[in-house]
Amino acid sequence: MKESSGLNVLMLSRDPKIIQPGSAVYIRMEKYRSLVGNLEIRLLTPYNFMQTLWWRPRVTPHLVTVQDPAESWILGFFLARRFAARLELQSHTDFLNPFYAAESFKNKIRQLIARMLL
Repeated sequence: MKESSGLNVLMLSRDPKIIQPGSAVYIRMEKYRSLVGNLEIRLLTPYNFMQTLWWRPRVTPHLVTVQDPAESWILGFFLARRFAARLELQSHTDFLNPFYAAESFKNKIRQLIARMLL
């Protein structure tokens, strides 16, 4: 394995498997953790989503990384600004596809957010 780079990463995710020991996602996160100085994962839930704006990670991040949906990206954007960190937005959806926006009003909003932040 590569030596630790000293990079402090804050990852925001809605996938509960990311913190379940033994899951494939958890195992992958442990590999990522070995490549950076510090990887802190914040599981976003309906109960802590807004609280995360005021939450303090253990170590000030150099990078904030966020998976879609796009509303999570807004939270990541504000946290990256707050900590003067770089922002990485992970998109696993074709937001710019016209059929995506036509599916629902929520998707129209998500497409607008994607256009602003990507």
